[in-house]
Amino acid sequence: MTIKIVTEPAAEPLSIFEVKDHLRLDHDEHTEDDWISANISGARQDCEGFQNRAYITQTWELWLDGWPDGNKIEIPLPPLQVPVVTAGSFVTGTTYRILSVGSTDFTEVGASASTVGIIFTATGAGTGTGTATASVIIKYYGTDDTEATFSPTYYFVDTKSEPGRVALNSGQSWPGTSLRPANGICVTYIAGYGDDGYDVPENIRRAILLLIGHLYENRETVLTTGMNVAELPLGTEALLWKDRIL
Repeated sequence: MTIKIVTEPAAEPLSIFEVKDHLRLDHDEHTEDDWISANISGARQDCEGFQNRAYITQTWELWLDGWPDGNKIEIPLPPLQVPVVTAGSFVTGTTYRILSVGSTDFTEVGASASTVGIIFTATGAGTGTGTATASVIIKYYGTDDTEATFSPTYYFVDTKSEPGRVALNSGQSWPGTSLRPANGICVTYIAGYGDDGYDVPENIRRAILLLIGHLYENRETVLTTGMNVAELPLGTEALLWKDRIL
């Protein structure tokens, strides 16, 4: 299994002003702004890595060598999102699956038909009331590298479980096509609590603040008893531990 980020988060869980308040720095003093900005991102990534979660909306690819023995694929880095995009907001070049047709003619924006479950790459923004999502698109590759799409009508997307899952619908099975030797399956999905920093749970935001404060006071590697490098300060780890995905 390999995961690869496709779209980085467009925001961070904390603003530079929130961090300055925590560090008791003057908002009008800008000498540390570059350091703070870099460490907001770095601390967020450290905390995400410890929890095995995604915080702000981001797009990932999950690559698998083969189909699972059971009927489910576990999706890393919860929470799994299936954001709904209404026609008029489709992004050209983005791959979507149709959730509802409404008054939209999806064939005008690249779909083979205006049918729920059809996967298409948008050729325009679209019009009408139809909806689609760019999350949980499953593609697979044969021994000759030919790409195929696994129809969403064959599976159910579970966003309630953590991690999220793809589960085969009753009576369905994984494709019988022989896959290439490695990375024969790609699941493209969207993860995170939301688009804004305030969508992230408060205990996580507090943990990131504590870590940034620790890094601000300790600009070099910190050693603990026995000369082991401390990965996370105790307070940060305590706040993150209860929602950690093992």
